Amino acid sequence: MEQFVDKWDVPVNHAITRLRKVPSFMALSISLPLLMFILHLIMSWMSSVIALTLLLFSCKADGDGISNHGRPATVTDERLIPYSDSGLQALNDAELLKALSQLIGLPDISGGYNGTYVRAWIWDYDTKCVVNISDDGKIRQCHILDIASRRTDDKDYIVIKKEWTGLQPESGWENFFNEMESRGILLMPAGTYKGELADMTGGWYCEFEVAQGKRYTFFEYFEPDLHRRLHKASRNIHEFLQLINTEMKVQVYSPDEPFKD
Repeated sequence: MEQFVDKWDVPVNHAITRLRKVPSFMALSISLPLLMFILHLIMSWMSSVIALTLLLFSCKADGDGISNHGRPATVTDERLIPYSDSGLQALNDAELLKALSQLIGLPDISGGYNGTYVRAWIWDYDTKCVVNISDDGKIRQCHILDIASRRTDDKDYIVIKKEWTGLQPESGWENFFNEMESRGILLMPAGTYKGELADMTGGWYCEFEVAQGKRYTFFEYFEPDLHRRLHKASRNIHEFLQLINTEMKVQVYSPDEPFKD
């Protein structure tokens, strides 16, 4: 019997999700801002249900999750990667991403990279993907994987739902790297920005690994679409993820409707 897992609640995700627990609202005092936020969550849920209904009846060939809007590139369909959770639960987030990268065949950049390498892990409610952008001084590349997890016959698998290689930015690599650098992505400080609402709501994260030469930086941000008006770096992350959508023509980032520009 095959069982799909909506979130990474199989063992490999225990370490990823341990910082993402939603606290009980019974412990919170009810205030007008909180009620408004709850109303937003309900509206977002209703929008997701409508979107899912439309998706189920869509005749697009890309399937659910990420779509490539017909952009010419090498696209590989689903493949399964078996794994064991032995030792993974004890890893911190950066170590777990290193292990996950190795499992799905991505290069280890934790020791640095001869050039520039940006890896963005997007753990949204509906989309789980990893974006790889690299420049080794000779070739600039973008490689995107739409990932999930599955349990089949009591065995756990990482699922590569779809994989894009050879993606080219619409405006060219020079402009793309200029836009990325102008938002400070390569110089973001290490650490976690949880935001003013993270402890109240839980929510989704995006995690970044940036390697240049011998330097490696890991940082993560809680819902940049929600916090972009409160925190400059969150807005930079938000705009960079939108840049990937626009330039690579692959929808890796779907901010909630009220938080779109």
